[in-house]
Amino acid sequence: MKYLVLAWIHTTDFIQRLIKEEKGASAIEYVLIAAVVVGAVSLLSLDDVFTSAVGKLNSAISAAP
Repeated sequence: MKYLVLAWIHTTDFIQRLIKEEKGASAIEYVLIAAVVVGAVSLLSLDDVFTSAVGKLNSAISAAP
């Protein structure tokens, strides 16, 4: 339990220092921008996968007797 309390104290201290420092804020902004870019690219990739799957399903349904 002692280590958990110490970890909590260090974590809250670290977060407070990040909030006060502009460098930390810039780093957080860059991480958020990167997350948005990765999310957008992932969605575009999934769109291609779903489009391909729907096309294959349509072809299979059309070919069915």
